[in-house]
Amino acid sequence: MLFCKPDIKKGVVFEKPAAARDRIRIRSLNLRRDFRFVSNWTSTAPESLEKESRRILKSRDAHCFICLSGTRRVLNIVIQTLVPNECGIKLSIPHRHCFMALLINPLFVHERPLTSEVLRSFLDYYFSFKLAQCLVVTPGIYDFTICRLLEASGFIFQQNVILPTEAASLYLITRNIFFATVKVDKSAG
Repeated sequence: MLFCKPDIKKGVVFEKPAAARDRIRIRSLNLRRDFRFVSNWTSTAPESLEKESRRILKSRDAHCFICLSGTRRVLNIVIQTLVPNECGIKLSIPHRHCFMALLINPLFVHERPLTSEVLRSFLDYYFSFKLAQCLVVTPGIYDFTICRLLEASGFIFQQNVILPTEAASLYLITRNIFFATVKVDKSAG
């Protein structure tokens, strides 16, 4: 079971002040309220995206989150438990790790400070769980927007990998790396 999966009815699971006087909020994806927005962020057919989102929300091993700055939907994040050998990735990382996939609202693609702050807030939520040791992301090798966002948020590029559906860049962030970068961020500000 995914250790950071909240009750879907809970509402906001994490909240903190943001630099732009807004509050960053993280909650479960609500298909009624959020789907029409999120479906415009990707080229995936809306029917397929909705079916996959429903499957993830019902799964014990995965969850969909929506990350907001004020009332603006900025990121859609999917977290699921990861078994590296099942997806063809050979990693020597701690046994407790999850896979993350994310979509960025196109309105905020070029606002890296905001998207990075929102992603860092999600990482605050994720690493607040003691079982959270490592988070792995595999964006397409030509998805420069996601790759730059990951690097700005503390993720470290590991290698390029060939997945069943595409060539991807493998990034990860561990609990130790995250908390080391949090200390650096606070001392710089």
